[in-house]
Amino acid sequence: MADTIAFILIEIASGEEYKFVNDVRDLKEVTEAYIVYGAWDIIVRVQTDSMGELNAVVLQIRKMPGVKRSATLIALTGDNI
Repeated sequence: MADTIAFILIEIASGEEYKFVNDVRDLKEVTEAYIVYGAWDIIVRVQTDSMGELNAVVLQIRKMPGVKRSATLIALTGDNI
């Protein structure tokens, strides 16, 4: 069961949005990816089994072509509260 959920906000190079979303959706840990309006261009939902796996996915996404910057928001699921 995947218990680490995060949302990654991404600023992407102009014109690369659709290609990036299609490519990032191919990653098995990515459960959703959308182009959005506002300060960020893309939002990606990632689900992994551990923080270590999350770190690896975040680093992989940050190295993808066109990524200018990102911010990762780790979700609290409420399971342990």
